[in-house]
Amino acid sequence: MPAALPITGKNVKVELLVDGVPQKIIDAVLDFSEEERAQSLETEHLGTDDVQIRKLPKGWGGQITLSRKSGQIDDFADAYDLALRNNVPVLISITSTKYFDDGTSRTHIYPDCTIEGISTSAQRSQNVTTRLPWRCGTARI
Repeated sequence: MPAALPITGKNVKVELLVDGVPQKIIDAVLDFSEEERAQSLETEHLGTDDVQIRKLPKGWGGQITLSRKSGQIDDFADAYDLALRNNVPVLISITSTKYFDDGTSRTHIYPDCTIEGISTSAQRSQNVTTRLPWRCGTARI
């Protein structure tokens, strides 16, 4: 009997909290990208050509691609927009779990994220997808 292969890949969940109360959860994520954002600080030393370059962490960002098989994403976008327009505190938390070939996993939480926009693409007889570019100004947990 062949050995069971470990599950590999990524599982992502996006959660919207309005005024501290969980409102919407999206888990129909097709693709998730993440990258650390940093500011470059250059210091030139007097009398030399030397330049010291340091990177200062500025948080994380990326893009989420979602499947549009239900109205879940529209409900999420409407709740997010309504809360922002009414000046109600809004928190978006992204949880990403990566599964590796050796059977281990790693979970990261990106707290207090901002969705920078929502774009949808649709073609005849193709799946409709929505992209959410996101940013987080804090360290991941």
